[in-house]
Amino acid sequence: MKNRRWAIPLTLFAGAALCGAVKSGLIRRLTTDADLLTEPAVGIYDVAAGSLFDGFYTQVAKEIAAVFTEGKVLDAGCGPGYLTVRLAQMAPRLDVVGLDISQAMINRARRRVSELGLEGRVSFQFGDVQSMPFPDGQFDFVVSTLSLHHWADPVKGLGEIYRVLKLGSQARIIDLPDWVRLNIHGQGNGRRLVQLATASPFNGGVVSVYRWPWRFPTLRCLWLRR
Repeated sequence: MKNRRWAIPLTLFAGAALCGAVKSGLIRRLTTDADLLTEPAVGIYDVAAGSLFDGFYTQVAKEIAAVFTEGKVLDAGCGPGYLTVRLAQMAPRLDVVGLDISQAMINRARRRVSELGLEGRVSFQFGDVQSMPFPDGQFDFVVSTLSLHHWADPVKGLGEIYRVLKLGSQARIIDLPDWVRLNIHGQGNGRRLVQLATASPFNGGVVSVYRWPWRFPTLRCLWLRR
């Protein structure tokens, strides 16, 4: 009973802190300013992501590997490379490329690949999703997980994904629900995921509920085809 008495004030405190962070723009800055992603910060993120999202990356990798067994796949906004590595492990004939705007993240990802002996099958490239360092029609499939809400211009990012995809190929963007992106991250000029897709060269897409963890409908998946 004693412990329960602390629950209400702690919840109120956490809620007030979150509201303050949203109003001050702190959350938005933390999720859009790549300069804040220093090696120590990335190290903490790497450990947290590995602990909290291991099942998520495994689930996404299994779903993709079940459909795409060969070809060239781009992980846009790959972070420290968890999904990129999982894909390479589950589909040995895939050529997997990870792209991230943080050099510290890329360093972590390359270290992970080296430790697992996956050199030659997985590569990482420093760059912005909104201006990718790849030629047109380079990839058979593009995946992006929990990255779109970091993009300063989501429509431009989707346009770049369209450009680097081969004709007839698909992209799968898994991200936060619209209410979180719009109210907490203040992103996309008030446009929902499907509206962002319509404003991009894809000229539309399908949004579905992505259930993780377990069967909780916590995320959204934007399906796109060039």
